[in-house]
Amino acid sequence: MIRRTTLAAMAALAALFVVASTTHATTDISRQCIRTARRSLQTCRLGCVSDFKTRQAQCFGPGLACAQVCQTTNDACRAPLDTQQQVCINGDDTPTPPILGCQDTLRQGLDACRELFDRGAITDLDACANQARLANLQCLLNCRSSLDELFLACNTAFSQCLAACASCATPQECPAP
Repeated sequence: MIRRTTLAAMAALAALFVVASTTHATTDISRQCIRTARRSLQTCRLGCVSDFKTRQAQCFGPGLACAQVCQTTNDACRAPLDTQQQVCINGDDTPTPPILGCQDTLRQGLDACRELFDRGAITDLDACANQARLANLQCLLNCRSSLDELFLACNTAFSQCLAACASCATPQECPAP
């Protein structure tokens, strides 16, 4: 899981460098369109995850109810961690002062690069933008790694719970998780 997260983050960084040369050509309309497409992808992923959880529990035959309890317990274990991670990444506007997340600092960094470039203070917009993206990547990695041990504990408990559900021949033989 940690390796996949790191690989995904590195792939995202590579993609950012590929599009870095077009940073100054991106318009507000394009950025808004990309944000809308990203939200649509996130919604789609949520539906797929929900569908997977339902189908996964059905794989346990007589242990279906047991597996559903395991999933509910795992969801409860992960929920506060997912929230912490999302606040770290996206920030939180509700407290005063608001909590800035990685995406906020990336936007601020890119905006600062554009301003410096427009004023003539820097000549290489792409290099400045790449530095902001590298800082963002490190921030994203820090968000995840700060919670890795807690996510691992949830995942371990979930795996053990599901293993117990798989061992029952009838629903009555399934352990109470």
